[in-house]
Amino acid sequence: DFTTIEAVLDRYLHVFSRDLFSKNFSGEESEQLIEIMSMRAELENLRKIYRSKKYYQISGDMIRALLNNERCYLNKRQLEEMLECENEQDVLDLMKKTKYRHVMKKISFQFIDDFADRILFDYCRRKMRFSTHAAVVMASTIELYEIEVKNLTNIIEGKRYMVDTSEIRELLILN
Repeated sequence: DFTTIEAVLDRYLHVFSRDLFSKNFSGEESEQLIEIMSMRAELENLRKIYRSKKYYQISGDMIRALLNNERCYLNKRQLEEMLECENEQDVLDLMKKTKYRHVMKKISFQFIDDFADRILFDYCRRKMRFSTHAAVVMASTIELYEIEVKNLTNIIEGKRYMVDTSEIRELLILN
């Protein structure tokens, strides 16, 4: 079962990363590194929940087994409510009641990946500009590069499949 193996390895990665940041960095620097990692993990959880509800109608218990244990802005109750939703629209409605509601008002997104990447992009761009810690700036830069790779993939795939340029542009996470 590759999906379960991936989930277990993902959980291990986050525990390992959290320990690494705690042991090798201190104070605010450690907290900011953990926050970047936690936000990325939480957004990945949201993607899994949304996609599972939209495309596969998977039960909350089955989805729960695929999630990592990291949280950033969602509390445990909010995450549990999302797991018990009937469909993806209910998940989006609950997201509008979380700290992510501010971002949901600012941007319109076509896919859950757009939403998650936009949040991470904006957050890491702020950290890269304003953090006084080199490791936080580096971690933010790496996250931004990964989003840039997704942008390039969207452009290449869009051109390969002859998607209209305006549709490709909508998929890109830009300033």
